[in-house]
Amino acid sequence: MIRMVLHPDFEPLRDFVEHLCTGFHVSGQVLYRGRNELRIFETQSGPVVVKRFRTPHIINRIAYTFLRPSKARRSYEYARVLLHRGISTPHPVGYLEEYAGGVLARSFYVSRYASEARSLRPYLDGTQTDPDILRELAGFIAEMHAQGVLHLDLSPGNILMESLPSGVQFSLVDINRMRFARDIPFGAACANFQALACSSEASALLAECYAACRGWDPVEVRSAIDAASDRFFGGKAGRFARKAVRREKGWLCSVLGPVQGYYLCRTARKVMHLAALRGALAIRCRELETALYYRWMLPGDLRRVLERRNGYRRSP
Repeated sequence: MIRMVLHPDFEPLRDFVEHLCTGFHVSGQVLYRGRNELRIFETQSGPVVVKRFRTPHIINRIAYTFLRPSKARRSYEYARVLLHRGISTPHPVGYLEEYAGGVLARSFYVSRYASEARSLRPYLDGTQTDPDILRELAGFIAEMHAQGVLHLDLSPGNILMESLPSGVQFSLVDINRMRFARDIPFGAACANFQALACSSEASALLAECYAACRGWDPVEVRSAIDAASDRFFGGKAGRFARKAVRREKGWLCSVLGPVQGYYLCRTARKVMHLAALRGALAIRCRELETALYYRWMLPGDLRRVLERRNGYRRSP
């Protein structure tokens, strides 16, 4: 059994959407393949992008059938809410749900394809510099929050940027996790920036411009955004390192290897510091901790959170 909802403006695509269960994997151009898969299709109504959500485990299959909307349905409905509130997102075309054994098996979300859109990532990780784009982005997020919209997965990959004659336009994608409220409080608004900028300079400019748009204290806003970003990126360093160890040395070393050794050395060093132990063992522990950081942890410490907090210095 299938359930399909189509936007009234895209009635000519009814047959295309109805046959996604059989046609998705045999045509279209792969845009992204991972946990979910995105493909671009040329249709009589122009290019569209189809997102096939991975098949959920049995508990979620039951939940999406009886207790809450599927990710595809939420994407479609949230897109319509966003556009109603004046927040740009690729125009929704429709969604399709396939059921097997009485519960949800697969789901697809279809939207217009923003072919001219480009990524914000270089401006947020510091590889490219353009203060005007970051100011515009801060204004877009401020307007989004002022409209009571909170994107719960706000990251560089989930904001598209397009240059128009009227200026830069930003659009939200991957919108199945949203919160709509009458008011977004200070803490939630600042925490929403946590995954955006691994560049401290980009983060500082976003905070300054966002504070100006909201009429908030820029020092308080920057402090809150920095704290949220440091927690987010600091937590990613260990996960990134364990994946690198697993690729290079195998599974066993990823659970009983250099990453665990780093955390053990760091803990021991802190304990010895509290006990005022300054001998050769403490020095050696610090040296080993630093060496493990620069060998394994640094590539994932994108915001240099661990380096700053622990005062690491490379050996000359």
